[in-house]
Amino acid sequence: MPRSTPPDPQESAVSERVTPRPDAPAGRPLTWLEIRAEAVLGLRAAISERAQVSRIRPVVPEAQDMPDRSLLHLTPRHTPPGGWDTRAFVLMDASGDADAAAGGTDPDWPVTPPRRVPLELKYASTGDHLVLEVTPEVRAELPGADLVWVGYAQDEQLDRQRRMLTQLESAHRGARVADLWSARGLDRTVDPGHLDAAQARALAATLTGGGWLVWGEPGERRTETVVEAVHRALAAGKTVLVTAPVPGPVDAVLIDLSLAGPAQRRPGVAVRVPDVDADPEAAQGVAHPDIAGHRWLSLDRAAAVRVRRDDRLRELDDEARANHAHTDREAMDRIRAALAQEDVERLDQAQAAVHAAEQTSLLTAGRDRLLQRTEQIAAQLAAVSRRREQAREQAAGHEDAVASVQDAERQAEQWAQVLARAEATVADLAAHRDELAAVHAELHDALTNRPPWLPWQIRRLEENEAAAADELATATAAWQEAATRLTAQRSGAQDAQDAVRTRRADELARAAARASSQELALEHARWAEQERDVARGLADVERQLESFLAQTRVMPHAHQIVEDAQRRGVLDLLKDRERFEQRVHHLDRLLRELDRRRIRLDDEYEAAWRRVATEAPVVGCTMSTLTDPMLAQRRFDLVVVDEAGAAEFAATVHAGSRADDGLVLLGHRAGPPEGWTGEGPWVHVDAFTVLGVTDDDSARAHSRCVALD
Repeated sequence: MPRSTPPDPQESAVSERVTPRPDAPAGRPLTWLEIRAEAVLGLRAAISERAQVSRIRPVVPEAQDMPDRSLLHLTPRHTPPGGWDTRAFVLMDASGDADAAAGGTDPDWPVTPPRRVPLELKYASTGDHLVLEVTPEVRAELPGADLVWVGYAQDEQLDRQRRMLTQLESAHRGARVADLWSARGLDRTVDPGHLDAAQARALAATLTGGGWLVWGEPGERRTETVVEAVHRALAAGKTVLVTAPVPGPVDAVLIDLSLAGPAQRRPGVAVRVPDVDADPEAAQGVAHPDIAGHRWLSLDRAAAVRVRRDDRLRELDDEARANHAHTDREAMDRIRAALAQEDVERLDQAQAAVHAAEQTSLLTAGRDRLLQRTEQIAAQLAAVSRRREQAREQAAGHEDAVASVQDAERQAEQWAQVLARAEATVADLAAHRDELAAVHAELHDALTNRPPWLPWQIRRLEENEAAAADELATATAAWQEAATRLTAQRSGAQDAQDAVRTRRADELARAAARASSQELALEHARWAEQERDVARGLADVERQLESFLAQTRVMPHAHQIVEDAQRRGVLDLLKDRERFEQRVHHLDRLLRELDRRRIRLDDEYEAAWRRVATEAPVVGCTMSTLTDPMLAQRRFDLVVVDEAGAAEFAATVHAGSRADDGLVLLGHRAGPPEGWTGEGPWVHVDAFTVLGVTDDDSARAHSRCVALD
């Protein structure tokens, strides 16, 4: 029975609000959320049952203490294929196990495990660390357990059920599934074509949209109806999923589809996806020979046609065969066979000894040249050293010379200042003398050309003239003395300037010598580096000489061995071997390129395989294959579930959740399983039973069911 949880008012996929029929198990129309909840409960119950009978492998071999808190931390010694994230974990009481209590381990653990309590992975595993959640419900299942075994189920069917549970819990759209609980009947007719009346009603339901049941015995009439519905959906540009719990009905529909229409004319229109639980020996995972042998009906063949896989593989095989059969390989084999009769190793040693003797002669000449070069470099180094020493001697005292120039320049500046003052003094004295001479001349003229003066006037003029004459004589003497000193000072200033020039020239000469010394130091370093290079080269030559001399001493008769091999043509064979080895090496590179081309073709094929699976208008697969991650996100306009009466309710809901426009369940069942009342989880029960369609009468009475009379 559905749970009493009220429906989500925001849920878009709600069935029509109509008065339910009395025979509806739920007693009212169900929302998608309610249907999904029932399917999840049933699937969880099925998983729990399966976990009790699945093979259990230990996560860690030792029993663990029951954790005080809700998290159990483990460090597994290995990681199973595919990782831990999708594994089903179980917890078992190990308190009564004496070995476990003593800390022992059993390599065959567990042999007869106790009750298994499901355990969930709390956090995605990081590296080699797992964190599992021990809920209060888990503790209640194992009362009094102090030690516990932690295991995981190694069961592919259980893994598929868990993937289905994960996908179903995240499925948010299932309006077509909810339509199955609607009371609205079929009110549409279609052109029946070659179908009878009952098939035409089933065809109309399929093309109407919404969720519908088709009740009828399995066989040609049911398959014919589905094929016609798929043809018409294809013509309308819709995508179709044809699925069933077993491969037979899916194969029958796909085979008939391939006989006419688009699926007959081009690949990738209708494809059969390999079954995840198929017989490993079946071709491409598809058991039916008509599917496996068709040019493009199976997904593998459709992808192969898309990328011309068979033709390209044949081309690669032809190239590989031609490469292996190449005449160069045949010639190489003949050369190897001929050389197999010879002591090639000894001949190689003899050739190496002959070569060593030749190289010894060359190296001896090279060593002599290096020795001569060493002497030349030594002479150059000596000459540069002498010149460098001379330059250092010439450059000695450069700092003192610079200081001497600076001192001479200061003295010259002082002399220039003294000379300037002396010239100013002489000029002043000359001007004063001229003034006094003018006064004396004026007084003398006054006495000579005097008018009739009084005696006392004449005496005064004469006194003044005498005084002026004395001052003029004194000024003239002072001027002459200053002029004499000026001449001496000019000579001193000139000497100071000459000293500056002399000292500056000396400083420049010492600076040039210093620069020359630096350049000579660089030149000396270059010659020294050449000397070291020559010394290293000479050491290498000596080592090589020693090695070659050792080779020549090992085989003193090497020349006779080589000449004998030359006479018998063995040396020519060795040359041919070397030449053909290069050619065969090139052929091997081509083979490796062929391998890379095969890998690229495999990558193209895999990409095409996934593209066809996600883009093909019509996809056929078993219901368990729908859990494959490749198909997990794909939706279809029309979903057809054949043999739905033999499918678990949860699997049918999982398939129906992929339908956007129409969902059709085809099946036939004698009645509900023994003891089923609708109470508890809907497990081991099909959708027809849940919907109350268990026989012909209930099928005809159901508003969403079409019976194939």
